[in-house]
Order: sequence, then structure tokens, then C-alpha cells
Amino acid sequence: MTDTHSITGTDTLARATLQDHLADPFMQVVAWPGRRIDRPLLGGDVVIRQPLGGGRRSFILTAPLEIGAREAGAIDVEALAAGRPGTVAISLCGPDRLLHADLTVIRPLGEAEQDISAVPPGTPAARPTIRTGSRGPAVIDAQQRLNQVHAERAARGERGLDDCPLATDGIFGAHTRAATVSFQRIAFPGLASEWDGIIGPRTWSALLTYTARRPPRPIPGVGQVDPSRWGTILRPLATGRTVLRSGNAVAALIDGNATFNAMAADMGATNGERDFIYLLGWDNFDTFPLGAASSFRDIYTAAAGRGVEVAAMLWDQFGIVTAADRSATQVVSHINALTGGKAIKDDLTTNHTTASTVRLAVAAALVGMHPRLISVILRIIEPDIARLGGSHHQKVLVVKRGEVLVGYCGGIDMNPNRVRVVDPDTGQPHHDTHCRIVGPSAHDLLSTFVSRWRHHPGSSRFGALRGETAGVPAAIASPGVNDAPFGGPLSVMIARTFNPVHAAPPLIVAERGIKAALLAAIGNARRFIYCEDQYLLDLDTARALIAAVPRLSHVTILIPGNPITDVPFGKEYRRDFVGLIDAALSGADRAKLGVFQLTTSQSAPTFGDHTYVHSKSWVFDDELAVIGTANCNRRSYSFDSEVDAFIFEDNRVEGDARQTFAQRYRMALWQHHLAVPGSSVVDGVASARLWRAAARPPSARVIEFDHRLPTGVTSLAGLRQAVMDRGAARLRDIIDPMV
Repeated sequence: MTDTHSITGTDTLARATLQDHLADPFMQVVAWPGRRIDRPLLGGDVVIRQPLGGGRRSFILTAPLEIGAREAGAIDVEALAAGRPGTVAISLCGPDRLLHADLTVIRPLGEAEQDISAVPPGTPAARPTIRTGSRGPAVIDAQQRLNQVHAERAARGERGLDDCPLATDGIFGAHTRAATVSFQRIAFPGLASEWDGIIGPRTWSALLTYTARRPPRPIPGVGQVDPSRWGTILRPLATGRTVLRSGNAVAALIDGNATFNAMAADMGATNGERDFIYLLGWDNFDTFPLGAASSFRDIYTAAAGRGVEVAAMLWDQFGIVTAADRSATQVVSHINALTGGKAIKDDLTTNHTTASTVRLAVAAALVGMHPRLISVILRIIEPDIARLGGSHHQKVLVVKRGEVLVGYCGGIDMNPNRVRVVDPDTGQPHHDTHCRIVGPSAHDLLSTFVSRWRHHPGSSRFGALRGETAGVPAAIASPGVNDAPFGGPLSVMIARTFNPVHAAPPLIVAERGIKAALLAAIGNARRFIYCEDQYLLDLDTARALIAAVPRLSHVTILIPGNPITDVPFGKEYRRDFVGLIDAALSGADRAKLGVFQLTTSQSAPTFGDHTYVHSKSWVFDDELAVIGTANCNRRSYSFDSEVDAFIFEDNRVEGDARQTFAQRYRMALWQHHLAVPGSSVVDGVASARLWRAAARPPSARVIEFDHRLPTGVTSLAGLRQAVMDRGAARLRDIIDPMV
């Protein structure tokens, strides 16, 4: 379970409680209800009216007010949003200068006043007392530490903390309080007076003690892996829509040709009125050859002619004119023209609503009224600005051919840039990964499509899908080598990020399973972590790695180079990510972290075939592999629609010397990047040295990624970087939003 924080329909300021404002590091309460107004009020201050038994309203003062003034000119935000005149005069106080009891006045802090520091320093005294309603970095710190206590207890087979793992969202809600009380019962047995759900000095001290760095846990056997242990770790997270299923055959697919050839074979094997082909897509182009086969359009068109049901949901980029959006429109039109074809362009997300559009229009009108209003307005409409980049990012193909249900997920879009160069000097074809699942967990990928389909009101005109009545396939005891080239059977947990506008439990609900599972995996890694990611931005993940590195042999991360990474301020945000870890670790531990890019020159990098890392994948201890669509950023973990597969063996016995699925997957990736034989990278600890400069083979296509940003030797260069830093800080919540 996770703390929830959903605000829709009116502006954030109007919905916030007084306790929220007290705890919000970006806001200051300057006039309290029923108390004397003892300071001047400023243009841009926000008046919250919360009458007894009524709804809240917010007003923005349009001019400064001296002490003693009883009325103020203001903008009624809700009235403007509803299309009514917004200029009003509001009564603030009587002759006694006491602010009316239903009013509170708050003020957005200037940049120099804001407390936006990272995790607070290490002493309990430096950490503020936090409780229900608190927000900010200290809450994130506490949530991470509570999750760490929970994960370590679960790994030992002990009862974890209530309501954990928590979403590390910096909001002290009901679930954080429940976890706090649960921890206090452990830390202060018999002292019921300490079980108050408030994290003050004593609870901070206990929490810091319990989460202090510990030596590595003993590993059973010499060099032996134990993938079965991940069932105990992940099973508590498998609730509701997130299901852990055993008996699957899984193939890890590296890059476009292997993936598209497999997809083409499965789609080409469909036949008849019980089969179907379902696609969830982000980018979608369907006329290029799939590997060595015909184009996707040729294949699904032929399948529809055989009576196969073809359905697709492609991300609608809400009017932004791009080649991908034009192609999606064409694909949807073509599918809907087929016999039995069903296709939708989908832009329905929690932040793409009529209310958002109205607020953006209102904000545009307000900005010109007074310069001081700009910061307030940005605070109000921040979620609406963020929604301009919100997307359905899931890349799922589900095929039923006869009695076999097959599901695909991963980072590979239906895009020709996975098999050939479309834009030169951008690292194309992309390096990317996908997985193919046959067995019970293929049904969870089918369910991902069905829930999105039912969620969209436009789907009702097509009638029911064949897949809506499909049952969960039986477990596979002995998968064949074609379906499971890395061995099996395997356990798979499909986790998602999804933000429905209209929830309809149990199928259509808000989901935040990916981040919680990844943080649990980081917290339980014992030997090493390997990651491939397109962005590497989420600072919660960085903090989790800080706690993990001291007990690990190495953390090795592969990302695309800054010049070809397609996110605004990506180099600044990556600097923050890696720099945060560097600053927190000792020299010996710092050397365990290696971040790399696919190129051969630090000073003049060139980006040829398969050097843009679009893969979103993790390997933990050669025991657990994660393949999916979620990048390491807040957007993927809370805002966009994503899907990840967590894959491991659950049937290993002591002394089993076979290579695991995760191990063989990692070996294939390292062979790909280092250009060495598989025998050189069997040991995921010892062979990590091949990534480092001192032992790197001449065949390797990797080089260290330097997160430091040189500003040059001139004052102008330094000024330019300062401007970029300021922009990155200001726009982080828009570029990388969190619901």
C-alpha cells in the first residue's frame, strides 16, 4: 500500500489544509485565522477561505496591504476558472484587526527562503519533527528508512512494517503514520506512550540506528546465487492488480531484430475467430519490415482476413504534430477499416482533463495582471503544465494463437529506429530490450491491455473484446528451449504505473507498483546491481543506492551520452543523481559505483549503431531481472502509464549450479557491450572489472560517464551553466513530474 495524494477539479492551494501549508517548505503562513494581522500583506499573497461546513476557495491579492487595512482587492480563482468575473473585494478583518476565523493567508516563499535541501544532515537534531500532514525532504528520508526496516525484516522472515513499502513521495499520510507506529512498537517495546505516529527526536534516533550501514549479509555457498529468495521479498508487494505467478516461460530479447522477428512469428501463427492481436503503443509505425519478416501492417491485415481480432491503443499526443502522432492516426484508421478491427488513440490521463485546460487558460490571462502573481500561478497550475508531457508509455503486445497466450513488454517501440538509422548521429538503431512471456503472467499483460481499453469511453462503441473472457493459462512445468532459451520455469510479477481518470475497481485502479518493487529490490541486493536506463533522474532511487552500495561489490549503470539524451536538463539532473551518491559515500564505496555510456571518447564522443541506450532494465545479484517500460525517473514511477516484468526462478534448490535467467540475461548484455566471450562474464562480481578503464578490453564499446559539468574557463560559460542550473531547479517538477 502507498500513501495517496490526488487533487483534481480545483487548484492545489484551494484544496490544501492549514496543516499542509505549515509543512510545505514552499509556503509560509503569514496571517492566522482569528489572530491579529501583525504584518503587511503583499500582492500575490493567497487568501484561503474555509467556512465551517463549506468548501474552500482561494483568492490572490492584487496589491499590497498596510497593517490595519480591512478590505483587499483580489482575484477569485474559482470564479475565473468557472468563467465568471474574478475581480472581487474581500473583507479580511474587523476594527480589532483579527483575521476572520474562516480565512488563512499564505505566501509563496522566494527562492532564497525555500527549504529545498536534499536529505537532511545525519544527526537527529537536524531533522524536524514530522507528523500527519508534514511534507518535504525529511518525510522522504523517513519513508525510505521505514521501507529499509521493512525490507530487512521481511528478508529475515520477520513481520514487516504495516502498510509498507511506502511511496517515497514526501507526504506524511495515513500509510506513513501506520508504518511509523509499527516501527515504534518494535523500537520501544512496552512503551505505549512512544507509539504516537510522530517522528520526533527519539524516533529519529531509533530509525537512524536501525538503518545504519551494516556489513554484507552472508551468501549461501561460494559464488552460489539464491533467486528463490525474491519470492519472499516481492510477494508482500503482489496485492490487488499486481500478481506474482510461477510457471512461466520467458525469453529475453535484445534489440529490435530479435524482438520483431519473434513478434512476427507469433502474429503470423494466429488463425480463426478465437485468436487475437492486441497492441499498446507509444510510438507506432507499422509499414517498416519487422526484422526479416513483412511489415506489422501486412501481418495484422492478413490476420484480420483470417478472422483474428486486431485491437490497438496508441498514445494520442493531444494535437502535437509529430511524425509519430500522424502515423498513429493512420494506424488507427487502417485497423478500424479492417473486418473486426478496433483501435483508439488514447490521451486519457488524470492530468489531461477539462479542468486542466480551463486552469491553463485562466493562468494565461492572470499572468499579465501583476508580476508577483507569476510564482503563485505556477504553483496552482503546475500539474496542468506537467500534463502537457504526460503519456501512455506502455509498450505491450499480446497474441493469442490457438491455445497459447503470449505477452511482450519492454522498451522497444514499433519504430524503424530499432532496426535502422532514421536520424544520424543519435545512436540509432537504439540499444533496447524486451521480453516474451508464455504462461500465467501473459494474462497480466493481457489484463494491462483490457484495463486500458475499458478505461477509455471510446471503447464502448466496439463491443466486448475476445480477450476479456480469456482465463489464466496453466503453469508450465518444463518449458521448451524456444520459449525459454535461458531456462525455466520462472516466476514473474507484472507491476504497473497507471493513473485512471475514472476508477472502476478491481480492474481499473490507480497503480504505483513499479517503484515500490524496485526500491525493495535495491534494498535487498546482496552482491551487485546492474542497470540500463535512458534517463537516470529519480533522486529517491539515488538515495536507495546510497544505502545499498556499502554492502555491495559494485553498482554498474549504463546510460546514453548527454548529447543524445532527449530530456530537457538531462545533464543537470544526471549530475544531481550521481553527485548525490558521490557526496554521500566514502572513497572506497564511491569506487564501487560505475556509470558508463556507449562511446569510445570522453572528449569527442561519437554515437554509432546501438549506442543510444533506450533499455529500461535491472539485474540484481544474477537472481532477479527487471525488463519493462519504466525509466528511472519520477514521471515513469508515478505519472505516465508503464509496465515492468520482475523475473526470477522460484524452484532453485541448494547446490544447483545452473546459470539463472538473470545471470544469462546479464551475460548477454555484457557480451553485447564489452564484445567479449560469454566465459569472460559468467561471474557478475569478478567480471565487473572489465567495465573499468584499468581492465577494459580493447573491444569494449563503453567509457566512463563523467557526471561533472565543465563550465569552461570563461565567466560567460559559467554564467550559461548557472542559467541552466536555475532552469533545471525551477522546471524539475514540470519536466519530471510526480502525481
